[in-house]
Amino acid sequence: LLRILLISVVPGSRVMLSNSAFLECLKTFIVKHKVYGAPIFSISTTLITQIIQHEPTSFVNFQTAGIPQTFLSLFSTPS
Repeated sequence: LLRILLISVVPGSRVMLSNSAFLECLKTFIVKHKVYGAPIFSISTTLITQIIQHEPTSFVNFQTAGIPQTFLSLFSTPS
């Protein structure tokens, strides 16, 4: 994840967002944040925000995978 994060902030680089396995991985890290811990959760959410910041049209891919809804659901349900 750290490598992908570093690559995502390099100008002109593109992370393969059409890969549904990658998006499902990110979603799993968010859903099971207690299993993977705060560092992985933080890296995952930072990666998502960095990709959206550098490539705003990528939000559609995240929306299709249900990642925004999954992230927001963490704050609407008691833990």
